[in-house]
Amino acid sequence: MSMSLFANHFIYRYMVLSRSKILRDSDGRTIIFMILFSIVFGVVWGLLAWDTMQPFPEADLMVNERFAIPMGLSLDQIAYVGVLFYTKDAYGNRLVHWPSVVGIGIQSVFIGISITIILIFGFKCYQETNKIAMNASERRARIQSQLFYALVFQTLIPICLIHIPASIVYAVAAMDSSNEYFGQFLSISVCLYPALDPLPNFFIIKSYKKAIKDFFKTLRYRLLCQKMPSVSPNGTLSRPWDLSNNTSLF
Repeated sequence: MSMSLFANHFIYRYMVLSRSKILRDSDGRTIIFMILFSIVFGVVWGLLAWDTMQPFPEADLMVNERFAIPMGLSLDQIAYVGVLFYTKDAYGNRLVHWPSVVGIGIQSVFIGISITIILIFGFKCYQETNKIAMNASERRARIQSQLFYALVFQTLIPICLIHIPASIVYAVAAMDSSNEYFGQFLSISVCLYPALDPLPNFFIIKSYKKAIKDFFKTLRYRLLCQKMPSVSPNGTLSRPWDLSNNTSLF
């Protein structure tokens, strides 16, 4: 669902930059449609995962042997969702578990569509940003550029922390050579995503960056019990505690 949201961000950003007639005439309906698209995308994704990645006897056996017993747990104490590409029949022959293959295949198509939309409209946004930089004021061009690059980095974070690790996990599972450490790394990277995702806005958009600097500057002065610098009429900072002018504070 996160990728569908970012795809919507790029589409909406492009319509804003290009001053799309669709956005001017039906802004509310456009936003509602985009929200509904992401919701439907997420619901379909969830139903697909529930139908194709739910526990089944062969997966229960594998989880019990490789995880539950070594950890001193029973299968009733474990809840899991995942894929198992290969199972074995009564004679030990390896069989393909097609529900897992179909589920991962459809999800991969969804991700591919989202990434394609992001790449197409990301490039269009880049072109429109360059046009604005050539024709608009410096301030507006700078703001649009900051917003664009912040959106790019916000999109790269889930790709690097979620989709690439998940793709590696699925790839090694498809080759029947999975390792539990891949899954553990994916769990950690997924947990890092919500904390890291807002950071591009803080460090790229100038107004946010200034607000953060001012906050920590104020915090430093208060922790050190110092007086905040005041602004003199000529626009320069005056520091009452500065003794460089050889005056006494007493």
